[in-house]
Amino acid sequence: MSRSNVPTSTSRFIARMPPITIAELLTDLSSLKACEPGDALSLVTIDPSLLPPSLKPSTSDDSDTILSAARELIDLHVEISQRKGLEELAGGRGQVEEIVRRVQDKL
Repeated sequence: MSRSNVPTSTSRFIARMPPITIAELLTDLSSLKACEPGDALSLVTIDPSLLPPSLKPSTSDDSDTILSAARELIDLHVEISQRKGLEELAGGRGQVEEIVRRVQDKL
């Protein structure tokens, strides 16, 4: 499809896209080349349900197990990060209460 045959809405979308550098394009192409064909196609396809059945990414138990472990790791990281933030907030709250108490004692 030549650029003159591109629908108007598509050409407006392309015009709003930020310019891509050659290095970024080569990096993206290298990443796609390293993937399985079905996985690469699903990365560049807006709606994976449009993929032909032969190219749909496999959903083996191994990938489900790895994906599940990755999700657990992310959840654990978020929980630990939030816990640290809550501890800092609790410590700050205690300091503020102490300062308010001192100010009230002086009044």
